[in-house]
Amino acid sequence: MKKPQGSITMSVFTLAKNAASCIERMLASAFPWATEFVMVDDASTDDTAEIASHWCRTHGLTFVHVRISPETHPGLYRVDEPATYEHLGDGSCPGPFTGRPLLVDFAGARNEGWSRVTSSWALVLDADDTVQNREAIPVDVGGAISCGATRIQGRYDVAGRTGGARGLIFRMDAAGRWQGRIHEHLPHPPSTRVGTLRVLDHRDNAGTDVRIPNHYLKVAWLSCQEAGWWGANPHDLGCLVLDLNGERHESASGALAMFRQVCPADVELRTYVEAELRRRQEPEIERSSEGQRRHGDEPGNQSQEQP
Repeated sequence: MKKPQGSITMSVFTLAKNAASCIERMLASAFPWATEFVMVDDASTDDTAEIASHWCRTHGLTFVHVRISPETHPGLYRVDEPATYEHLGDGSCPGPFTGRPLLVDFAGARNEGWSRVTSSWALVLDADDTVQNREAIPVDVGGAISCGATRIQGRYDVAGRTGGARGLIFRMDAAGRWQGRIHEHLPHPPSTRVGTLRVLDHRDNAGTDVRIPNHYLKVAWLSCQEAGWWGANPHDLGCLVLDLNGERHESASGALAMFRQVCPADVELRTYVEAELRRRQEPEIERSSEGQRRHGDEPGNQSQEQP
């Protein structure tokens, strides 16, 4: 696919770790619209940077490599060991623990490279993402000229789960800084529009230490802990509630009670968390009811244990 003469250009921006197995595929999916690749490298130990650099040289892209590590950016990491995590009520943070430094501020990590973007527009992808309809890139980027950002309708993964309309293409003069230690995001300007780009999250990065067990739960736990629990960011506390519930953890009910008191004014967030908790309970209730019917019991004759 050739880029039309005089068309707009953009940067691809990603936070990557040990992504040698997939970084080329991601870049190729956005080509030829990208003219720059800015990669925040989370202490990779494989050839991610070398592969990205070679690909960019071959295809005429500027490569900006921003490496972060526990040595250069200690504030972004904590050692993943039991002593790092305080108890929440009678419960301790779920393991397993690696005993190694763990990235615990995703927004802070992205902000290390965000200011290095030199294009007027940025396309934000994960290392194991691919753009499925790259012909939509100039359409959506063009739409961002008259507004602050473009959100996609079609982010989904290999299991068919959708990610909803997430911010993906940003006009840099309207974009702020990344926010949120967990589930980091850029604030959507009032003029955000919905675009047509489709992105597939392959979830197949084969690198080491890419998927740390309970990584997001641990980040949420530390964010709330370091804010003194009752002073926690409501968004991070909500994430912790959902993750603990998913783990059927002993601290789940205490975290939920705290969440309900910390953010009574944030109706939208509270409604979402409560609805998500109910949604996650429904499959368990349905399976329990089905099991009772198979054994000749009427639903409701026996109590059902809630998550």
